[in-house]
Amino acid sequence: MKFFKNEHGYFFMFILGLYLFSTIVISNLDKGSLITKILGVLFCIVSIYSVLKNKKPFLKKEIVAVWLFFLWCSIGLAFGTFKYIDVLHLFSKYITLFQLLLMFTLLLLNIDSDQLFYYIVFVVACSTLIASVLPFFINHGSYINHRIAGFSGNANGYGRVALFGMIAFVILICTKRLRTFKIIFISAIFVLFYCILRSGSRQCLLGSVLFFGSLYLYFFFNYLRKKFLTVSLISILLIIVMVVGAFFVKEMNIFDRFRRVAEWSLSGDIVGEQSVTGRVYLIQSALNKFPDNPIAGIGIGHATDVLGIVTHNNYTEVLLTTGLVGFVLYYSVYFILFAKLSFLKRKLKKNKSVNEKTIFFVVWITFFVFLLLELFSVSYMEKNHWLWMALMIGYSNQKNKQYA
Repeated sequence: MKFFKNEHGYFFMFILGLYLFSTIVISNLDKGSLITKILGVLFCIVSIYSVLKNKKPFLKKEIVAVWLFFLWCSIGLAFGTFKYIDVLHLFSKYITLFQLLLMFTLLLLNIDSDQLFYYIVFVVACSTLIASVLPFFINHGSYINHRIAGFSGNANGYGRVALFGMIAFVILICTKRLRTFKIIFISAIFVLFYCILRSGSRQCLLGSVLFFGSLYLYFFFNYLRKKFLTVSLISILLIIVMVVGAFFVKEMNIFDRFRRVAEWSLSGDIVGEQSVTGRVYLIQSALNKFPDNPIAGIGIGHATDVLGIVTHNNYTEVLLTTGLVGFVLYYSVYFILFAKLSFLKRKLKKNKSVNEKTIFFVVWITFFVFLLLELFSVSYMEKNHWLWMALMIGYSNQKNKQYA
């Protein structure tokens, strides 16, 4: 229990853990879960109490940026095109965005110690594993053809949950105080990797390759010690075995999907790969519609009213729906995070702890995985996205303060 002990107290930790578990697992089983709503209210109360009790500063750059973004989305409606607006749909989207930004803000304000950061990562990792494995045992509504789509019904969304679950377990493996559970954590990573393969999500497989490939190269060039090299080589070998084995499992059509993309690229057949050509068409359509409302955009959640479907690209989605000002405000949070991580990177050069440097590198690469995934999905209305943004920024804030 000492690992989880900090100034917030066990009651705060208990409520926080239940809320995160409910957000990741229960809300996927039941969208309108009363339990999740109650725990959300309790989390807000204990978080605000903790912030006031410990006299934490509210005006952090990243918090100001996200709430300016929300304020702009609200004010921007006055300049938007009302012909696209369904009032009830709009209201529900704003409530959702408000809830996401409130969760982000309260988590960020309370991540002020290593213990709390690792506790959140631990809860997220375990909850993600449960959310990823459950669809294999509860089949109703969890499949799209042969692809596992999770309870949300979105195979790519399900794959992203599994991908960030793997990242959470990697962070836990690098934590000295949890070495006893290293074998369990490594096993969980392979289970989640299998879930990604079964989801058929190409973007998440690419994200996994970027993350684990970068991690392997980091160990290889920085810590050429026998134990690290051995562990890295074994991990790579196991992943290769799993990927090759996947070719012989009929349900895993992820490699067939990559093959179709390659054939389409080589042949130039525009109907050869509908998933790719459809996304390219949506991005082009969004950019063509952007000049109609370049400043304020058309309102969050209304790309479907204009294009018939979301753009499947976070950059063009934010640009189209919130305008140029909203785009700058939204991605200013990314710029702030990048600046803080770059500053921390310079500070850690003198640190001799392999674990500290590895955890930083994991967070650093996770940031670039975010940027990659946003090429293929709309993430600014996802809980998983804002949860991990809070974790990465909270980590950089805490470590910059620690090594000041």
